[in-house]
Amino acid sequence: MPKETTNNNLSWPYLKLCAIFVMFMMLLFSTRLEAAECAPFPESKWWKNLSHESVSNFVTNKHGGNWSEYLEKWEKQYDIVKTAYMNNSYVAANDGQAQIAGVMLRIHLYKTGRRVEITRCLAEKQMAKLENTGSYNLD
Repeated sequence: MPKETTNNNLSWPYLKLCAIFVMFMMLLFSTRLEAAECAPFPESKWWKNLSHESVSNFVTNKHGGNWSEYLEKWEKQYDIVKTAYMNNSYVAANDGQAQIAGVMLRIHLYKTGRRVEITRCLAEKQMAKLENTGSYNLD
C-alpha cells in the first residue's frame, strides 16, 4: 500500500500570508478603535467657531455638564428644520433677518443632523471618560 505524503512546504507560504493578513487586520482594527474620534462639526455661517472644545465648554458652563439637555435642544432644532423643509417652508437664521429655504434649507437640515450626531458622539465619549475615571459631577 503506498504511503501518503503531504507537501507541507506548499502550505507554509499560504499560512504565513494568512498570519500576516490577520496581524495587519488586528493592528488596523485596534488602531482605529484607539483613534476613534468624533467627526468635526460641519462649517456653517450661522455656527461661528464651532469645535469639540467650544461645545464641551458650553455644555460644562451653561448646562452644568448635562449633555442630554444640550443634545435635546439640537434634536428639537433638527425637528424644526426638518418640518420646515418637508412643508416647503423656511426657518429664520440666528440674526432674525435672513430666511433659510429651498436648497439652502436642505443643506442646513443635513448640517443640523450632523451636528446632532457629532454632539451625541461627544456626549458618549464624555460618559465613557467619566466611567473610566470614576468621577461624576452629581451636583
